[in-house]
Amino acid sequence: MDKYGTEQAPYCYPQSTTLRNHLGIINEDELISVERELTLLATDAIQFSPPPYDLAYLQSLHHQLFGDLLSSSTLSPGGAISWAWPVKR
Repeated sequence: MDKYGTEQAPYCYPQSTTLRNHLGIINEDELISVERELTLLATDAIQFSPPPYDLAYLQSLHHQLFGDLLSSSTLSPGGAISWAWPVKR
């Protein structure tokens, strides 16, 4: 059983717990590092609004933070993070 509670999570690379991503990074530690750098850059470009937040706003934030690295199929496998898509652009 992997860290997502399945034999093989469909949104991870085969025989891996690393999320499928646009950069083809298979090493989980490397992906975490790149994700950290990209999200730091993305936060500089986001114009945050004051609360309360609705679902559309949270979807937009999620897309702005992770859209360059993770595909919509990775972000929306029908699991806990499936709320992230679709996002209207």
